[in-house]
Amino acid sequence: MTAISDRLFLHLTQMTSRAVSPSGMASPFLKRRRGPALSRTFWKILPAGGKLVATDLNEAMVTFARQKLGSEAAVEWKVADAMALPFEDEFFDAVVCQFGLMFVPEKDVAAREAHRVLKLGGKFVFNVWDGLEKNDFSRVAHQTIMSFFEKDPPRFFADYPYGFHDETKIRQFLERAEFQDIKMTPIELASVSETALDAARGLVQGTPVMMAVKERDATQIQPLTEAVAVALTRECGGKPCRGKMRALVWEATR
Repeated sequence: MTAISDRLFLHLTQMTSRAVSPSGMASPFLKRRRGPALSRTFWKILPAGGKLVATDLNEAMVTFARQKLGSEAAVEWKVADAMALPFEDEFFDAVVCQFGLMFVPEKDVAAREAHRVLKLGGKFVFNVWDGLEKNDFSRVAHQTIMSFFEKDPPRFFADYPYGFHDETKIRQFLERAEFQDIKMTPIELASVSETALDAARGLVQGTPVMMAVKERDATQIQPLTEAVAVALTRECGGKPCRGKMRALVWEATR
């Protein structure tokens, strides 16, 4: 499901490009590139002399990204906590977060940090997933997981990746951090997995759901994966498996 992520990433980078480009226009490069290569070329939207600082809370993720990108781009890599950014006040023209705010424990603190490190007029651009009801694969997986366990079912999908989408609450969280000119753009695209079983393996065994199932009963990992595959096949098809995914792209000004 890499392609859907990169296609949604396209909209995020287009908005960011408008935020940092002197002309106010998205880079022509973005109109030519699609698919997985896009996430490796975010730095190309920067104007001449611009600098990209890429961060993640997990040092292993930063190391992996640095190795994957190699020497292609002049990117500064840092381990950083969104709730305590290691940068000076008014340091950046834009702060961008792709599908990350849903996992931040204290979102108000993260918003204030983004505001602090932005220059006056700088842009805070981020995206989050819309609700489970708008994202077929994860909704089907969540419903199956909930029915699979009589007591204390894993609620990862509902509580984290799809748990921060309420437009009113997000707007209020940005306003509390004193952001202005707040805008939201919904993006809905089709996602296709080669098979329903491939999608089920990713949803169950490639997410924290797997650890939660192990804590309850490790023998249920494979049966649950198969149950999710059956449910996906019934609703989205077996080969290929096709469903909708919907994200919300937000932009605000300091």
